[in-house]
Amino acid sequence: CLRTGLVVNLLLLTSLALAVLPLFHSIDPLAAYAQLPYLAWLVYATVLNREICRLNPMVGGVNEAMVQADLCAGGGGEAGEYNEAMLEYDLKKLQKAAARYAGL
Repeated sequence: CLRTGLVVNLLLLTSLALAVLPLFHSIDPLAAYAQLPYLAWLVYATVLNREICRLNPMVGGVNEAMVQADLCAGGGGEAGEYNEAMLEYDLKKLQKAAARYAGL
């Protein structure tokens, strides 16, 4: 979902810079200059989205942060507490890492 947003931001940014601004400028330069705040916002949103994607990588099609949030929200006890579901998930993750390290 985040990567889709990044692609949409990049498409909007590219279309605005390459198609819309020159077209508006040929009709009325003031109309093109009025689009500059929108262009600045798209640049900001694209950079922000790219950083969010970079900081929350998908590993094997799974977003680790989302899995942890789901475990935390649905595992009994108070929200935010380490629970049994999180322990089991972490154990499986450690077992997989140990098997990879051992070459199994």
